[in-house]
Amino acid sequence: MAGHDGRFEFHALAPGHYKIFAWENVDLNPLRYDPDFLRPFESQGQAIHIDENGKLSVRLKLIESPQEH
Repeated sequence: MAGHDGRFEFHALAPGHYKIFAWENVDLNPLRYDPDFLRPFESQGQAIHIDENGKLSVRLKLIESPQEH
């Protein structure tokens, strides 16, 4: 969940490759349990790489609520 200024932090994230998304509003159940949920949004996520002890700042494009698609 983002703060009032839209910023958020992840702590103790394992090094590796990730794809991150920023939704305006999203139902967490399909996001967690439906393996096909992300398919229509794949091109809207941002691929990142986290190094060990790395720090990264990313500006994401907000994805409209899924029910609006």
